[in-house]
Amino acid sequence: MDDLEKTKSHEIYQEDMDSDSEAIDNVLNITLIVKGAEKRGISPKQFFDLLKIAEELEEDREEWIDKKFEFNGDGTIKAKGDLDLYGCTGLKSLPENLEVENLNLENCISLESLPKSLDVYGNLNLEGCVLLESLGENISGIENLNLRGCISLKSLPGSLDVWKDLDLTNCTSLKSLPEDLNVGGNLVLAGCTSLISIPQNLKVRKKIVLSTDLKKEIRLKALNQLHRNQISWIITNSRGFNPDCHGRGNAYKISI
Repeated sequence: MDDLEKTKSHEIYQEDMDSDSEAIDNVLNITLIVKGAEKRGISPKQFFDLLKIAEELEEDREEWIDKKFEFNGDGTIKAKGDLDLYGCTGLKSLPENLEVENLNLENCISLESLPKSLDVYGNLNLEGCVLLESLGENISGIENLNLRGCISLKSLPGSLDVWKDLDLTNCTSLKSLPEDLNVGGNLVLAGCTSLISIPQNLKVRKKIVLSTDLKKEIRLKALNQLHRNQISWIITNSRGFNPDCHGRGNAYKISI
């Protein structure tokens, strides 16, 4: 890495370091980051993000990083097995060029975005990531995608292809779905109260779950565009939709 690249890399993560005095006090040192990155063939920003993950998990930082990830010297970071970051409430970002089979980010409430080059080829769980606004355009080919309660999510990738289930329960800021959305299992749209359209080319192999608190035009479009035996309804009352309440209390699921 030449001096120009080092300078640019320093600028990238210096803002993060400056905004997190606790991290500076506890773990971060520019020399350590540069040397650690060079040793593994990744950028300082990638290594910085890995250090932050280890800090969230309260792990021995470099020892955990080398135990959990493979580095091929080309900037790629491949997780050895699944990566479970459940409840890492201070986690704000993931490293670029991360490859992982199953990734659990449930209740990572500070996570605002995903890396453009993130490669998940199994299950991706983002339930409760309340600040997440988008997934990036490269997210596709996922087995199961859970976005329950991602209340800030405004859009989905145009090429999104989910092999099994896609759960968008209570994605209250989501206004539209990709035109060529392909779901190999079930699609859950219950509680998506801002949704204004259903694409003509929508492909869902199993059930589509809707709720009666969706906009009237969406409910009508669903009935006109989709096979009636493919639709399941969740009926809500004035107290709203409870995603964990099926068949009891204030919401229940019926098929028509």
